[in-house]
Amino acid sequence: MEIFKIMRTITIFALLILIITSCRKDYYDTRLNFVNSSDSSIYVISSDFYKDTAYVYVNYYPGNDPNQFKIEPHETKIPIMPIGSWERIYEEEDTIAFYVFDAQILETIPWDTIKSKYLVLKRYDLTFEDLVRQNWTISYP
Repeated sequence: MEIFKIMRTITIFALLILIITSCRKDYYDTRLNFVNSSDSSIYVISSDFYKDTAYVYVNYYPGNDPNQFKIEPHETKIPIMPIGSWERIYEEEDTIAFYVFDAQILETIPWDTIKSKYLVLKRYDLTFEDLVRQNWTISYP
């Protein structure tokens, strides 16, 4: 009888662990693909503040995380993975700015200089509908 209680306790504990770990609420939305069709490495980062096109509204230096933000020549990558869904992100802002930086410049020039001199290769201001229409793909150049 004692073994039955121990087995039941172990089974209940295992089920609780399984339930808790399977109910994760924060997941990454991996629908967005960025295609680098150029012959140079680039960095891509997004910002939900897009109103002023003369300034880089990104405070996080993408060079801190090249595994996530750097895209090699002729590579397709998911560079930006928000926690939760893109729908949730777009509930707060109607347009997201996606900035493309030359990797060589980003890796050799201070971030403050890049921002103040607007050393951006390309900027895409996209709505949720734009991403859906583009089949969740942004291509550079």
